[in-house]
Amino acid sequence: MSNLLNAEFHRIIKNISFWTGTVFSVLWVVYNVMCEDFENSPGIESFMFGNLFQILVLTGLTSALFIGEEYSCGAIRNKISTGHTRSCVYLTELSLCSGMMIFNTCICMLTALVCSVIRGYGFNTERLVLIKVFVCCLFTSLVAAAVIVLFSLNLHTKVSGLIAAALVMLMLTLMGNQLYQSLKQPEYRINYLFDENGQTIGEDSVYKNEYYIGDGKRIVTEMLYILDPIAVSYYEGEMQYDDEIYCERSKIVDKPFAKIPICSLAECVVLTGVGLFVFKRKDLK
Repeated sequence: MSNLLNAEFHRIIKNISFWTGTVFSVLWVVYNVMCEDFENSPGIESFMFGNLFQILVLTGLTSALFIGEEYSCGAIRNKISTGHTRSCVYLTELSLCSGMMIFNTCICMLTALVCSVIRGYGFNTERLVLIKVFVCCLFTSLVAAAVIVLFSLNLHTKVSGLIAAALVMLMLTLMGNQLYQSLKQPEYRINYLFDENGQTIGEDSVYKNEYYIGDGKRIVTEMLYILDPIAVSYYEGEMQYDDEIYCERSKIVDKPFAKIPICSLAECVVLTGVGLFVFKRKDLK
């Protein structure tokens, strides 16, 4: 497998679609940092982690295109005919896709850091929290790679793999947004009193929010949310601001720095197992 991985690594370095995706990801970050004006000085972390969603989507599509090109030129069949097992081929493509995800994630975060420093921004979050968020982002990138390879490597053509990747990303985005809206509902709401100028002068009453999800249903909803890499990429962009404030806001995920890595690792194992099972039985015509 090491020889195959080394050969594919050198191939991807020369791949135009990979570098095109990387350049667009970096330019997107540069635009967000350098070309936007803010009333208050934002934290560097908001730029470092706030663009993870776009990075995962763009890199995912690039990875699907790269795998599709392997089918188009017959590289997949050639690898198997020369003695490489299907498991070796699948794990090699998964390693490459994971490497692409992590590389683009890190290079875009570094770009955001440099551009933010140039504009004179600083960090608003503790260093330990930043490290934890960064680790969570890496695990989320691995899950996204596992999802892309599962669908792309089990489809015959470049176009079908690209379409499948786009549809999966769209589905995960829509599902994640719905779960997020459900989880962010606070347990209690407050009726405020206002003066004639519309300024808050006090609290009138506190009442139970009928849309709040609690008990076992919240555990299930939270778990589904964590297993959605696109949804979690949104969350990681604001994780450092997610404090539980009584009557105003509920935590989206309880103990995220433990749950996200553990669940992501378990999800990668399951997705890889499913992908291998299907790929081994796939008719490579």
